[in-house]
Amino acid sequence: MKNHPFILEPYKGMNSRHRCPQCNKERTFTRYIDSLTGEQVHPNVGRCNRENNCGYHYTPKQYFTDNNIEQDPVLYERANHQVKSIPEKSTSYIASKILKSSLQKHEDNYFVQYLVSLFGTEITCDLIAKYFIGISRHWEGATVFWQIDSSGRIRSGKVMLYNPVTGKRVKEPFSHITWVHKLLKQDEFALKQCFYGEH
Repeated sequence: MKNHPFILEPYKGMNSRHRCPQCNKERTFTRYIDSLTGEQVHPNVGRCNRENNCGYHYTPKQYFTDNNIEQDPVLYERANHQVKSIPEKSTSYIASKILKSSLQKHEDNYFVQYLVSLFGTEITCDLIAKYFIGISRHWEGATVFWQIDSSGRIRSGKVMLYNPVTGKRVKEPFSHITWVHKLLKQDEFALKQCFYGEH
């Protein structure tokens, strides 16, 4: 079965539906678009969804014929050419020594300071051990939330800065949030996140 180079625009909310050029009803008209570029053929080339009351349907083929526009056979070849899928990169991981190096000086971690003020030292220490809550030198007092999968592999770590008194994230003068692999300048890193606490 051949694919067509032009399709009716898929519904993407009311902005993808227009005024019908025949019955003038708002948001009843679907335009034809190029299936690869998403560009519309012409504002009047499309179909009204009021089939019984209006029935307007102006196809790209009719439009090209009416306007003596020669259709490029390359369009059909392009639409029917099966694009080879790009092989998916395998998941990247962070070395365990980097995680271990973050599990120190918890007293300097602003998020940990806030947890201690809420739950006390003993419960906070249990939480640190259970969730591998780390510290980062990227911002003073920043926290690393490690994403460790069910196989114990470290997918990455999210670095965030918290206010030690309110426990809220620091968003001024900018949002203090980044990833460990970005700080390590691992440009080819293939991040596939897992649930925090999945381990």
